[in-house]
Amino acid sequence: MRRSVCIFLGMLMLVLVGCSNEALVEEQKSTLEAQRSMLKQLDQQIVELEETIKEKQKIIEQHEDEFSYLNTLSQSELEAYKLFAEEKKIEHLSQFSPENILLVYYHSVVIGDIDAIYTLTYNDGTLPDLVTFQQTYTKEGLLMKDLNSAATFRYYHTIEVREENQTDKDAFVELRISYGKFNKSIIYGLKKESGIWKMDMLPYFRDLEEKSQ
Repeated sequence: MRRSVCIFLGMLMLVLVGCSNEALVEEQKSTLEAQRSMLKQLDQQIVELEETIKEKQKIIEQHEDEFSYLNTLSQSELEAYKLFAEEKKIEHLSQFSPENILLVYYHSVVIGDIDAIYTLTYNDGTLPDLVTFQQTYTKEGLLMKDLNSAATFRYYHTIEVREENQTDKDAFVELRISYGKFNKSIIYGLKKESGIWKMDMLPYFRDLEEKSQ
């Protein structure tokens, strides 16, 4: 009797173990299927993310290629600038506002057009000749300073004349950039010469002269 009971219990345990193993196998299969499905979804998400990144990079590169400080000029102003760039005659910019003169100045800095920068600079009779100006502007750090500013304010948010300081012959133009908590601005002085706005660079040259003495 005992022997029969033992045999029965043994067989029952084998059955239970077998069922348990089958359940474990099924559970493992189910887990593997779920993991495979999850991996497929992740792979798809990665592909979609990579495509999104590529599209964003294309947009950024496109904006980089298209950016110019002249982008906000009207068609007639662009045509006037082209004539100025070719002939270096400031008269072509006679209708330009102080803000647009600053934008043309920054554009000239970016492309390294020193002749244009010189022509855009106010001269009260004390501005040095072109050759001396070029040497001073490039070797005394003025060009590098302007290049850094042009890079910093590349995507400026506002450009406007400070009305409280403006007169018939003087204007102060402020460029402002803002990203989150980062805010920065820079102010340039301009003066009218023969009825045309020009960049007032003379204080920089006077400072250099004083330092050299």
